[in-house]
Formats: sequence, structure tokens, C-alpha cells
Amino acid sequence: MTSPRESSPLELVHLDIYGLMPHQSLCGASYFVSFIGESTRKVWAYPAKTKDREFSIFQEWLTMVKNKSGQKLKCLQTGNGGGFNSEEFVKFCLHCGIYQIPQELWTDIKPNYEKLRIFGCKAFSLAMD
Repeated sequence: MTSPRESSPLELVHLDIYGLMPHQSLCGASYFVSFIGESTRKVWAYPAKTKDREFSIFQEWLTMVKNKSGQKLKCLQTGNGGGFNSEEFVKFCLHCGIYQIPQELWTDIKPNYEKLRIFGCKAFSLAMD
């Protein structure tokens, strides 16, 4: 059996949406959608002004990685958020042959975000007068 680190870059990708952030970004985003490749640990982050943009951001990302890598996404692990379970999202994944695994089904444990903390340097919003 191949370990996750030895598999192809799009064998398994983790997808989640984060927000509502306490402050908007310079482009007005209050959320961001992240994609993390299991085998490469490559991270893509997309800002989103509203939470309902997750599906369109996923489609944009999928087109980009297919064009750049020439490979097909095989398995998607989601945070089991509402948008990732929408009929439109699930039908799209089925049509594209993408196997979707909610986090709870993968590990049989509901994720605990209690110890999640902000890290890094402080950032301040720029007041444009």
C-alpha cells in the first residue's frame, strides 16, 4: 500500500472554509477557503466575501490545478460544512468522479476546534481616509 506522502499530488485534498473573521481583509473578505494537498502539503487559500462562495471557489481552484498539473482530483476531505453537503456540490463531485469524505467519516471523530488559536504576527487594518 502506498503511503499518503508517496501518492499523486491530487490523490487527497483537504478543503475547509474559515470565518467569519473579526475584521475584513483589504479586499473585503470575511472568510477564506483553504485547500491542502495531503501528499505535498501544498496550501492554497482563497478569500471570500461571503460563505456561499465556497462552491464557485472550489470550481475555480479545481480548474487551475487540473490545468497546471494535468492530473485529476481523486478524493476530497471536507470539514462537513453546509456548503460542502449542498446538492449542487455533491452532484458536481459525483459528475467529476471526485470521492468526497466528510472529516467525521474519515476519522469517526468530530473535529474539536476548542484549542485553535491565532498565531503569527499582529496585523492592523489600514484606515483609508
